Amino acid sequence: MSSSPSLAQSWHLLHRLLAQPTKPPYLLSEALGRATYHYSVYKAFGQAPDAALAQSMLQHAGGQMAGWLLPGCAWPTRQLDQACAAAWLSAGFAADGLAQAPVPALLAALDPVMEQEALRLRAQAAGGRNFARVVRYFGLRSPLAQAYLAPLLALPFASLVSSEALPLGLSDGLAAELRVLLWLQQAGLSTPGTLEQLRRGIRYLLALRREVDFGDQKYAVFPYQVQGPFLEPCFSAALGWPHGDLGQALLLYEAHSLLRDAELARIAELVGLNTLLRTTREATGVASSQLYQGAAGVAHLYRKLYLASGQPAYQTGQEYWLTQTQQWLHQELATGFYESCEWELPRGLLGVGLVLLSAVAGEAPEWDAMLL
Repeated sequence: MSSSPSLAQSWHLLHRLLAQPTKPPYLLSEALGRATYHYSVYKAFGQAPDAALAQSMLQHAGGQMAGWLLPGCAWPTRQLDQACAAAWLSAGFAADGLAQAPVPALLAALDPVMEQEALRLRAQAAGGRNFARVVRYFGLRSPLAQAYLAPLLALPFASLVSSEALPLGLSDGLAAELRVLLWLQQAGLSTPGTLEQLRRGIRYLLALRREVDFGDQKYAVFPYQVQGPFLEPCFSAALGWPHGDLGQALLLYEAHSLLRDAELARIAELVGLNTLLRTTREATGVASSQLYQGAAGVAHLYRKLYLASGQPAYQTGQEYWLTQTQQWLHQELATGFYESCEWELPRGLLGVGLVLLSAVAGEAPEWDAMLL
C-alpha cells in the first residue's frame, strides 16, 4: 500500500526514538528488541549500518543467553518468546550471510534443553500454549533442529481439553497453536498426525460460533475463551490478538489455502468483513496503539488478512487502524505511556514501530513469525 506523508512522519518519529544510541549493559529484552528492529529496517531498506547495529545487538543478547543452558529449570513464557526471537534472528542472519557469533553455537547447545522443556510441558495438562512456543522455536531453527522437531510433533498438540480456562485467541490461545501446526504443514515440517490435529482444532472452534447482533451488543462471532467445568464460551467486544474475530478469520483463510475447503473461506470472509463494521471503542475495546491489544495490532492483522485473501476491504481496514495508531501514539508519547517497556514486542513501543515500518516499507521481513 502507498504510505501517506503522515504515516511516514510517524514512523520517522518512532525510528528516532528506537534508534537512539545507548550504552551497554543492555537488558536481554532491549538487546533482542534492538536487534529485531534494526534487522527489520535493514531488510526493508538495505542499509549496511542497520545490519551492523543488528549484529552488535544480537551479540550482546547472545552473551546474556548463555545462562539459559542449565537443565531442569522451568522456562517462563517471556523466556520462551525470547528464544523464538533469537532463533528467528539467527535464521535470518544466516540466510543473509551476516556474522552472528556466538549465537549459532549457543542455540545448538540450547536445543536439547528446549527439548526437555517441551517434554516437561507436554506432561502437564495446562502446558499447551508454551509447548507450542517450543515447537515454534524448533520450526524457526529448522533444518538445523529437524531431529528435535519431528518427535515433538508426534505428541498430542492442540489443547482441546482443559479443566480450567482455555484461551482461544491468537496471542496465547488455541488459534495460535493451530497456526503453528498450519505453518509447519505448509513448510513441509509436519508429521502424519499434524493435519488431523489441525482439522480437529478447527472443527472445535467452528462449533463455538454464534450469531452477531450489534443492537444487543453481541459483536464477536467467536468467544475469546471457554472456561468452567462445562467449558462455557466467553465473548468480548475487544478486537486484538487475545480477543476478537481477526485471529480466527486469519486462521480460517490460511487453513482454506492449505485444505482447499471452500466453506472455510466463506466463514473467514463473513467473520473478517464483519469486523470492519466495528470502529468505536465500545465495539472494539481499542484504547492504545499497542500490538497485542491496541490499534497497531488490529492494523497489522488487517494487513495479514489482505495478504491471505486478496480482499481489498481489508486494506481499507488497515488504513483506518493505522490512522488510529498514529493518533494514540502521539498521545502516549506525550504522557510517557511506553516508558520502561519500549522493547517489549507485544505491549511496547517496538511492536508499534515494526507495524509502522511494515506499512511504510510495503515489503518488510516477516518479523511476526516469532509470535504468530
